[in-house]
Amino acid sequence: MQQTIFKQLSDKKISIMLDLCKFRVLTTEQLMHRHSSNSVAYLNKVLTQLRKASLIRSATQTGSRGKKKGHSFHAITMRGIGALHHNGHFVDESFADNYLSEQLRYYVLSANDILMSANDSWQVLDSRATKKVFNLGSRTQIQGALTDGNKESYGMYVLSEAPVTQTIGKIQSEIMERAGTIKNYVVFGKGKKGLESFMEIAMTKTTTRDFLYTGYALKVLPFKLGQELVKTFDSFSAWEQALLEHLAKEKGFKIIQSEWSVRKDGERLADGLTDTTRATVPEHPLFKTIVEYDGQHYFYVNLIDLDLKKIRAIQTYSEADTRRYGVNMLVGTSMKLQEQFLTIKKNFITHIRISPSSILDVMQQAHNKRALVKESLHE
Repeated sequence: MQQTIFKQLSDKKISIMLDLCKFRVLTTEQLMHRHSSNSVAYLNKVLTQLRKASLIRSATQTGSRGKKKGHSFHAITMRGIGALHHNGHFVDESFADNYLSEQLRYYVLSANDILMSANDSWQVLDSRATKKVFNLGSRTQIQGALTDGNKESYGMYVLSEAPVTQTIGKIQSEIMERAGTIKNYVVFGKGKKGLESFMEIAMTKTTTRDFLYTGYALKVLPFKLGQELVKTFDSFSAWEQALLEHLAKEKGFKIIQSEWSVRKDGERLADGLTDTTRATVPEHPLFKTIVEYDGQHYFYVNLIDLDLKKIRAIQTYSEADTRRYGVNMLVGTSMKLQEQFLTIKKNFITHIRISPSSILDVMQQAHNKRALVKESLHE
């Protein structure tokens, strides 16, 4: 039998091939984001060379651009695995020539849009690695995992533009069943209909199904917003902190206490960025942010992430709680889907509308800050 002879590969080719092993299948655009130091022309040249050497295979995801030509995607081949071995990189041969149906490929590529967008503060796992690390079954729907800069881990799901009820049901059942294995979850919805369907099912109790509640964070985010969050911020809490500070200036309220405040001898102190008044409100198990707005103190909650843990806490906050803690609630929302969970509440729940421009401003400021830090590191 003739022995296959492999050439020594460049660092760039090895890096691309290892990415294809890790993420299973990637589009040219995803690879470009990952290897942004190179031009598109150079990346295409490298991909062509790898394809001609049969180290990767490429095809087109049909329907990925409407009636236009679809996105090109790439996967490692068995020969590519052999070439990596020859170059000192030993990876599992099962990574090669993964057959994915068009439907499954859609979800893998969608999940990779999130995973590949995450900045270096996040640790990411694709679906295969997630199932292996957390000892989950191969038929599990989970599509990856994210660990932020604060070491908080989240199981990840992606909803299509119009997911069927059965798919949503499977995802929610998995989350309930595995809440002890993976505590926190984040669901990225690619369309308004998918987000609405997921939340409607999650918040509806039937004879066979309870409300979707685990006691831990369960965030439901629009896909593009979520993608920008993991690209721009080191954690979900960093995003919430930046948004809170921006809103304090925009809406004219004072931050009396937040979950990011300094603590001393068990007493809650002010942020230092705003008011220096000590908070006199008793400790609440979930609501840590207290603001002064229109002369009153409120617990402030950001509901843009549709966190089901927050929603449950808001819905169970009663008039008795307002007497116990001495404050009402101020809830930040950005769309009607979030606001509908406030309609059942009484006069102690107030909401403030967070405009898209405010969200964009926070994103841009954080992006500029990251760019300056990167620039200073290369001086």
